[in-house]
Amino acid sequence: MSPAPQTFLLTVTKQGTGSGTVTSNPAGINCGNDCSQNYNAGTVVTLFAAPAQGSIFAGWSGACSGTGNCIVTMNSNKNVIATFNLNQTNQTNLPDLIILSQSINVANNQTNQTNYTVTITAYVKNQGNANAGASTTRFLVSGVGGQQLASTPSIPAGQYVAVSRTYSLSQGAYTLTNNADWNNVIAESNENNNAAVTNFNVPS
Repeated sequence: MSPAPQTFLLTVTKQGTGSGTVTSNPAGINCGNDCSQNYNAGTVVTLFAAPAQGSIFAGWSGACSGTGNCIVTMNSNKNVIATFNLNQTNQTNLPDLIILSQSINVANNQTNQTNYTVTITAYVKNQGNANAGASTTRFLVSGVGGQQLASTPSIPAGQYVAVSRTYSLSQGAYTLTNNADWNNVIAESNENNNAAVTNFNVPS
């Protein structure tokens, strides 16, 4: 049996005031969500940067430089940084996503059961001056392992949508954190107001 080929890890990090997506050829990077991938030794990987509406691509750093496509040969672990900045000439015509409010509905638990069914709804509003494309809303409940992500549809300027997740929780006190545009795919006029936190008790 032939030994398994040697592989190296390619990691992409995004930074800057704007947002965008980095993809790769061969496939494996879609950052976005998937920002690291192992490739066989010697593989030549090309990275492509696509700024979101209202952002510009400012360039690569780490294993690449410049603003063209990033080409790396995987002969060692490589780290690449992609910088996206807001287009400062178009600041007023951008969406702005916030968590308008949060609601928690605790259903009565069934006889001989210790957990309660808790439905959490986040109301995501676009208070900006331009339509917001589809995004992701994060739900994080203290004491519960991991996070839940909810696909959030496009939101016209001035409108809001409701997205929900359901949990099975025991009696106690919890903290809920919601984040609009969790993956930073929407270029917004304000990138620092996407989170909302509330405390709640089960049963309420």
